[in-house]
Amino acid sequence: MTLPRLSDPLATSVRLETSEPRATPLPPSRRFRDALASSARLVIRGVESAAALVPGGPVVAAAMRGPGAPSEPGVASPAGSELRDALGAHAHQSLELLALQQEVSAEQRSFMATSNVMKVRHDGAKNAIGNLR
Repeated sequence: MTLPRLSDPLATSVRLETSEPRATPLPPSRRFRDALASSARLVIRGVESAAALVPGGPVVAAAMRGPGAPSEPGVASPAGSELRDALGAHAHQSLELLALQQEVSAEQRSFMATSNVMKVRHDGAKNAIGNLR
């Protein structure tokens, strides 16, 4: 069997064309995974920003990062200073409310002691009158 001969060898040359990226949309699972990862990064960044102001914060921040994750001390998000200011104001307000609660508790103890003393005096006087009869 013989192969047919072509008269022009350049007519059958191979052409190279560049490929274009695939135009199909991402599947829903991929979009959800990307959105979830983005949200998790924002939460971790917020926790790390607040870590310095919360008792036990560095431990919580390390737990949020997970094992083997590099720590980024001093790196704060753009909203980090606003968050720090808000947490500072909240801490100050909490301390004021705690002081007020302690004052109210001390006043309650004082009234309770006065009430107990007055009750003992009343009961003593009542018993003394009852004994005279």
